[in-house]
Amino acid sequence: MLDALAVAVGGLLLGGGAFYLVAGALVGLLFGVIPGLGGPTALALLIPLTFGVDTSAVMFFAGGIMGAIPAGGSVTAILLNTPGTAPNAATVYDGYAMTRNGQGGTALGAAAAASSIGGVLGIFILFAILPAARSVILHFAPPEYCLLGVLGLCAIAVSSDGKLVRGLLAASLGLMLAFVGYDNVGGGVRFTAGIDYLWDGIPLIPALIGLFAIAQILSLCVSGGSIAEDPTAVEVNRVSDGVVAVFRYFPTVLRGSAIGAVVGAIPAVGGTVAAFLAYSVAAQTSKDPESFGKGNIEGVIAPEAANNAREGGALIPTLAFGIPGSAEMAVFLGLLILHGLQPGPTLLINHLDVVASLLLSIALACVVASLVCIAVARRLALMTLIDVNWLVPAILAVSTVGAFALRGNLIDAIVTIVFGFVGYAMLRLDYPRLPLVIALFLGQVVEINFRQSLMIAAGDWTIFLSRGLSLTLLLLIVLSIAVPFVRFLMRRGRRGRRAIAESVVPGGSVPSVVLAVVAVIYVAVSYRYDAASQMLPWLAGSLALALAIADVLVQRKRARSVIPSGTSSFHNELTAFTWIGVFLPLVVVFGFYAAVLLYVFSYLRLHAGKGAVGAIMAAGLLTVFLFAVFDVLMGYDIYRGVLGGLS
Repeated sequence: MLDALAVAVGGLLLGGGAFYLVAGALVGLLFGVIPGLGGPTALALLIPLTFGVDTSAVMFFAGGIMGAIPAGGSVTAILLNTPGTAPNAATVYDGYAMTRNGQGGTALGAAAAASSIGGVLGIFILFAILPAARSVILHFAPPEYCLLGVLGLCAIAVSSDGKLVRGLLAASLGLMLAFVGYDNVGGGVRFTAGIDYLWDGIPLIPALIGLFAIAQILSLCVSGGSIAEDPTAVEVNRVSDGVVAVFRYFPTVLRGSAIGAVVGAIPAVGGTVAAFLAYSVAAQTSKDPESFGKGNIEGVIAPEAANNAREGGALIPTLAFGIPGSAEMAVFLGLLILHGLQPGPTLLINHLDVVASLLLSIALACVVASLVCIAVARRLALMTLIDVNWLVPAILAVSTVGAFALRGNLIDAIVTIVFGFVGYAMLRLDYPRLPLVIALFLGQVVEINFRQSLMIAAGDWTIFLSRGLSLTLLLLIVLSIAVPFVRFLMRRGRRGRRAIAESVVPGGSVPSVVLAVVAVIYVAVSYRYDAASQMLPWLAGSLALALAIADVLVQRKRARSVIPSGTSSFHNELTAFTWIGVFLPLVVVFGFYAAVLLYVFSYLRLHAGKGAVGAIMAAGLLTVFLFAVFDVLMGYDIYRGVLGGLS
């Protein structure tokens, strides 16, 4: 491990890694400070920009992003009462109270220092655990990998913010999509409907970019306006007092870091739970618990330390077993695969230098981001005053051009837009996206190892019960599903019918009825394949059908369906979908660069009502940026359209 760390340090100091680290940290700060974007959107959007870049440099870049995003999210949480990312929500309670008390700068200093220390401690914990993890994973065989994939999927699905049934349903749908394409074990193709493009399955990277980046800009397009509205809320003073306070309350930092590292290692629990648990422990152990929520600086230090320390913990299941514990880690897995790195034992055994580069970059990014936050906190917070209409066309253009550049296939860009619509629908109807993404990634892993296990055992299913590790994993799978159900039944018993109503999530039963029909068709089609090839697809489709019916029954427990509410209207959504949808026809006719130029100008002028000069400058700068990155720097043949052909 020390040799790998020495190689990583050499890459940082001599191989240009420092540039990628700082660049990633600045990007992470930007995406962290803008509420609603965060790590998944940043990584999904910026994946295309890493094409052709050295793998170690990419790890420095990605680590810089992941290490800096929590620090950026704390800025708006403290100054604007708006958490930049979900885990920063715990910081709001005392951070914004301190701002109202005239101590905004002190709170920012404390958050920055606690974030950097927590991040470094979290990475140290990971460095200590990795050598043991490498020896343990050598005992894993196909049965264990199969069950581990199922465990990760179940843990994530049932931990979807209380949406138990819909989390499992989303996971089942992800498995159904994962089985589309070529059967890697038995040969042949499944569920392609005669479309050659689907022989390789649903492409992971375009799907990820769509579900996170495109879905987010659809949401921004619907809501309109600016992300924050009150510039007078941004007041910064006495930042150094907060830094000093962190060392005064250093036991709070240590407790928060330990909680973040441990909780972060549990798939699907991660940052938000870690931050709130650290906040709760800090309040319970404080000498003045009544002051929490009113401006106690420990209420800022504890969650921010946990928030950054959980990055090290979350990397344990991601790197060692290929099981991402959050949406950010799911997108990061896609980045690893894109660069030829398969998460799991081979990554830790054969590419330890790459892992060391990632860990070093995350630790240093926490420090870099904290220093930048302290220096430019006010300007970072003012970024939230930008009109979202400037962001929508830029994110759309970078996402679709990047999706195309991945394989030079225009259909990848179409898949990106389609999954963007799917992602927005899941957001709007309150279906969790993370289980679908995890299942799309783990589906093939589970099936391949499942069928290999049966081949090893000559069809004997007891292979999953005859090994100590596999039996342990089976018990954990049962517990991961049983515990949430038991909690629900206990809550229902205490509060009766009221508990049922509170467990129902918005959206009504119509979406689940549609999904039930899709599942029926999927199961029917699965009978066309041989017994081995149809086994898991049939199971996934049947499970999706059962869960869809269960969701319909749960929704009918209420007197009426609950339709999502909010500032958006049907007219706004129709307008947003139209503007996003019209981009691809422009690309087909004119090519990407001409389409970007026309689209950005038209969107800003006709939809956003911006001035002609500003619209022209924005369209021109974005087009030049895309051309410089993809054509000049990376040498890609970007699609020139029906009129221009391929250059």
